Amino acid sequence: MTTFGERLTEKMEHLVEFSTKVRQGMIDIPEEYQHELKEGSQVFVIIKSVHEKSKTTRLMDKLAENPISVKGKRKLTREEIHER
Repeated sequence: MTTFGERLTEKMEHLVEFSTKVRQGMIDIPEEYQHELKEGSQVFVIIKSVHEKSKTTRLMDKLAENPISVKGKRKLTREEIHER
């Protein structure tokens, strides 16, 4: 049985790297590489997702970054928080 590294070394001459977007669960292959692939051909894919900062922030994250002050309320001490 060959290892991943051995298979990768064997295929090094056929490796391509590109960035693309996932649309409806499909990965777009740039046109310049499509001629190398036949319909139904098997490919080996490694996915490295690029995490962009989320445009929507959770409410709790927003409140943690920007706490709301309420008149007459004070922060509890550690002991008060853990009292039962």
